[in-house]
Amino acid sequence: ELNRLRRAALSMGFVELLEGLASIFERECTLLPPNLHLDCTIQMGHVAEMLRKPYSRELKNNITPVRTQFHKGDQ
Repeated sequence: ELNRLRRAALSMGFVELLEGLASIFERECTLLPPNLHLDCTIQMGHVAEMLRKPYSRELKNNITPVRTQFHKGDQ
């Protein structure tokens, strides 16, 4: 859904929404309870970082989850 929202915002020229989302994700990272899975914090930080990169301003590109040690199948 993030990529869908990102593409819609870019299509309508609402680039400021991407910066706003990045700020929200960063803020939420600091407010997450300590008992929450670490992967959640990592992924939210990754999304915030990616939303600010010029790469994410291209409609054809998608933001994908960062691979962590918590992914299934990783040993």
